Amino acid sequence: MDMTESIRPKSDQLDADELLSGPRTFTITEVREGPSAEQPFNFMLAEHPKPWRPCKTVRKLIVAAWGPETTVYHGRRITLVRDPAVTWAGEAVGGIRVSHMSHMKDGKPLRVSVQETSRTKTSIVVQPLEDAPAPQPTRDFEAEVSLAETVDACRALWQSAEQAGALTDELKAAITGRVDELKASEDES
Repeated sequence: MDMTESIRPKSDQLDADELLSGPRTFTITEVREGPSAEQPFNFMLAEHPKPWRPCKTVRKLIVAAWGPETTVYHGRRITLVRDPAVTWAGEAVGGIRVSHMSHMKDGKPLRVSVQETSRTKTSIVVQPLEDAPAPQPTRDFEAEVSLAETVDACRALWQSAEQAGALTDELKAAITGRVDELKASEDES
């Protein structure tokens, strides 16, 4: 029998103790605003019911690997590990670190030197993780293009498709074509 569920902490977020049984790979489904300035982001994970709230050191690493715009993180995967050496208030309490990430530039390991405390820098190495297939959209964006009755509706459709990770070159062309049709129709009026 697997005891993992029995040791899950009573917390409102993914906790380092949930990784005592070993590293786990998660798929990011969405990034939302977090509960505080110290935890400004909730990373929603397909494989876990609670959000992961990366610490500042890990956020620096994520920005170095994937850039600062969270809308592109949808569908990307990340392997989280429990690091017993992570400190809080000067004591080693354990924390969550990243060992692997999908969508790495050139598919090579990434080494990042980050300021960990006011007096210490640390070097973090993250290994590439095989990229996940593009998430399948839950909406039929292609069908919605012909239903868009205004340019603003087309813009909203574009943004929704982009956030869902479904903005393909074909969809861009279809939306752009619909905008051109709507503008031509306005010019005739």
